[in-house]
Amino acid sequence: MQPARPVIRPALPGDAAAMAQVFIRAWRQAYPGVVPDSVLAGLDHDKTARWLAELIERRAQGATDVGERAGQVIGFVRYGKSPEDRASGYVFGLYVDPGAAGQGAGQALLRHAEQQLADQGCSNVALHVFEANERARRFYARAGFEPDGSSRVEPEYEANEVRLVKPLALSWPVPPPRLAVTYHELPERPADGYPAVSQLLLRHLTAGFPPGLALQVRSSSATSYQAAGGWAKLSRAAAADREVPVPAEAGTLFDLASLTKVVATLPLVLLLHQRGKWSIDDPVARWLPGAPASPVTISDCLLHIAGLVPFRQYYLTCASPAEIRQAVIAELADAAVGPVSYSDVGFMLLGWAIESCAGEPLAELFAREIAGPLGMASTGYLPHAPLEQIAATEADGDQRARPALAWGEVHDGNAFALGGVSGHAGLFGTAADLGRFAAALLEPDRHPVLSAPTIALMTSRHAGSDPEARVLGWRVRPGQWGSWPDGTIWHTGFTGTSMLIAPALNTVVVLLTNAVHPHRRLAQTGQFRAEAHQAVLAALQADAR
Repeated sequence: MQPARPVIRPALPGDAAAMAQVFIRAWRQAYPGVVPDSVLAGLDHDKTARWLAELIERRAQGATDVGERAGQVIGFVRYGKSPEDRASGYVFGLYVDPGAAGQGAGQALLRHAEQQLADQGCSNVALHVFEANERARRFYARAGFEPDGSSRVEPEYEANEVRLVKPLALSWPVPPPRLAVTYHELPERPADGYPAVSQLLLRHLTAGFPPGLALQVRSSSATSYQAAGGWAKLSRAAAADREVPVPAEAGTLFDLASLTKVVATLPLVLLLHQRGKWSIDDPVARWLPGAPASPVTISDCLLHIAGLVPFRQYYLTCASPAEIRQAVIAELADAAVGPVSYSDVGFMLLGWAIESCAGEPLAELFAREIAGPLGMASTGYLPHAPLEQIAATEADGDQRARPALAWGEVHDGNAFALGGVSGHAGLFGTAADLGRFAAALLEPDRHPVLSAPTIALMTSRHAGSDPEARVLGWRVRPGQWGSWPDGTIWHTGFTGTSMLIAPALNTVVVLLTNAVHPHRRLAQTGQFRAEAHQAVLAALQADAR
């Protein structure tokens, strides 16, 4: 017969001795080979009981609740608001006596904590689990938790812990998300207004992922389809103590993340080449004072074949922007051209090289040379719009020395530490502006900034093979997004942004989301992108038939 559901109640100081026994038995059963043997051998009952009693009495970190059966404590859970973001919850510890394992106590305690956090207005809950603890990871996966890609190592345990997150259903009604759609019938565009695309977007928004979005499909001459909706931010209103979502609209500014590479850095590199200020075959070190000698060229960085590391958390190891720059430039000493390996570091170098060659800050160059001529009035570094017009990104992520909600400032930790401006990240923009940028590349002979030969150069150099095939700056052949024709180029951004240009179809697709808000769900981001682009392509192909 299935054991009775445990009674869950607030812990009392008098429970500390029983809880300490549960804690020590659980650790010694679960963590041999995960943490050092000395840690397990050193667990002391009296010391652990005093620690737990203090947590209970002071309500340190939040609540501590026990589960008991027949008057015996068989487990406990500690949970509360995240110290870095009061709209998020955190489970600090969940322990069940090994003798009661497999009887539903752990599930009941976890569900209890989730409900309590939802009642307090938390939109998500996070926790850390030892990476090597496969049993616990399976338990949390069954409960709906997913890794967000971040991890930590606490020195006393010497073992990697991965961070898991789960969205929570709010305990009060939240207005259903809205999707505003604008459609203009154009030649060779779907005549019915992309209804399948709208249905797909609304279905995802209603399910809660992504929080907010803006999608634009256009030709070289005009926009045929535009949709925007969901939430730019889930915010706490202090007076009402309730979630008051900030709506995402067509004019919402999104953190473009790595789209910065192809929207700002790439065109500025090409423009300087076009003007004879430098050659893309120059060693990038030539334009970086103090750089070590290196054969790596500007072109190598654009193709991601420079042999540079993908990224490092310079914002955690360097004390200033100058120190970050010095550390990044020093990476050239060990760089050697090789296979495609996507690298933020290469584009950080390119950003500084552009400034050195042009003698002007990157943000000002972009505003004058790219955004202005292309009519991208809302796009740039360091957005000055009201927060309500900007999509929030991650809360309590790993992109800050001190985790906090990123809203109105760049999500990427290195770009943030550099003051918000970098060659690899930092731009904010609207779907309409990105549509203008991409559409201009469909008509090389009429591009207001780059010449037709320069645009041809952009796509004439190739590196890598599927699925990492590239031209200068861009990826090619987005196989998971559908059978887009040869010549299609595309790029993505970590925050949930993407841009696709298909010259053979005279089509641009810009998809901006804040998919990492309030926490990242990378697998869902990839799946949503694929479904959205497949739906757009299906609509175009159906109309062509």
